Amino acid sequence: FLPQAARELLQDAARIQALLDAIQDICSRYCVDLRYEFGEGDPPPDYKAILKSPTGVQDLELTIRKHYEYDVARDRETRIRAVLE
Repeated sequence: FLPQAARELLQDAARIQALLDAIQDICSRYCVDLRYEFGEGDPPPDYKAILKSPTGVQDLELTIRKHYEYDVARDRETRIRAVLE
């Protein structure tokens, strides 16, 4: 079962495209953040070791969460909410 709002969204090609565009924008922004985090230092950090380490992942998650909260505070993450309403 899909909620009524989801069924309505799936029937509107323009809203689907707007949602996909918003998701792509958000994902690309955080990919840039990840590239920055893994590209710092000389030599660059060992991303495989970081992603295998629970504390490394927690530290990375905290950093990305701070970026997200910064964006939310500046209303950059309202596009998806606007599409879904």
